[in-house]
Amino acid sequence: MLRLDDLRIFARIAETGSLTAAAKSLDLPKQTVSRRLYELERALGAELVHRTTRRLRLTDIGVDLATRCEQIVRLSDEASLAVSAAQLAPRGTLRITADVLFGERFIVPLVNEFLSTNPEMKIEFTVTRAFPDLVREGFDLAFWVGHPGAKSLVSVPLGSAQIRYCASPEYVERRGRPMTPRDLRDHDCIELVMEEAGRGWPFRSKRGIEWIRIGGRIRTNSFEAMRQAALSGLGVALFPAFVAAEDVRVGRLVSVLDDHVPDVGTVEMVSPKGRFSLPKVRCFADLVRARLGRAPPWVVP
Repeated sequence: MLRLDDLRIFARIAETGSLTAAAKSLDLPKQTVSRRLYELERALGAELVHRTTRRLRLTDIGVDLATRCEQIVRLSDEASLAVSAAQLAPRGTLRITADVLFGERFIVPLVNEFLSTNPEMKIEFTVTRAFPDLVREGFDLAFWVGHPGAKSLVSVPLGSAQIRYCASPEYVERRGRPMTPRDLRDHDCIELVMEEAGRGWPFRSKRGIEWIRIGGRIRTNSFEAMRQAALSGLGVALFPAFVAAEDVRVGRLVSVLDDHVPDVGTVEMVSPKGRFSLPKVRCFADLVRARLGRAPPWVVP
């Protein structure tokens, strides 16, 4: 039975015209090349080369086999590349979860882009307000501000997470710009209804994080309702930066009290250990880093 490796060696002998040159190009000992040639001739029952002390010349059968070997080796290499490409190409179902606001604003466009260029892929995308158990619930990737730090998870930072205090230019012109956190006591503030709402808003101070109680005419559990209220000039609102970034860039909102903004961590891409090596996860993670990691679009200038 003919072995592909023997045919590959013979093809290189025919190409180089020398056992020594063939051995060097294949990074094999010359004795190994000579022995494999002998074994190929014995398997075929035919002499493939004429050997002399000074040169090597193919027999007629050797010339014919060399032509066929070239085709066989080429087809074999093409098949190997095709299999390798198939193994590296993303396929299957990718399960992603993200914070509601961040996911809808930044991950949804990437899901659509990824699916348009990877026809063998399916994606299940879930937004949630609470960080899930990625391993137990079978998620491949999560996007969050920080992560629980579990040993079963690997985290890749995408950029600084920010919060911003914002109001419309009309509101600032009418009521004035607050210069210190305590100035907010004389302003209308748009409150987010949440478990810790009673504590007020956090601000950076010399003593660390200081909480200032605020009040206003609107309380809501919707960031979009807060945004619309702020755009309408109804008060100052506290936003995750990715909610207000575009409005600040184009001047629909202005950012105030920037010197008092506390550090709230980083936006993280999180995956269970070992998942980043999977082609489907690695390819989507590469897309995320290319689109979001270099200049995070949620950062307010």
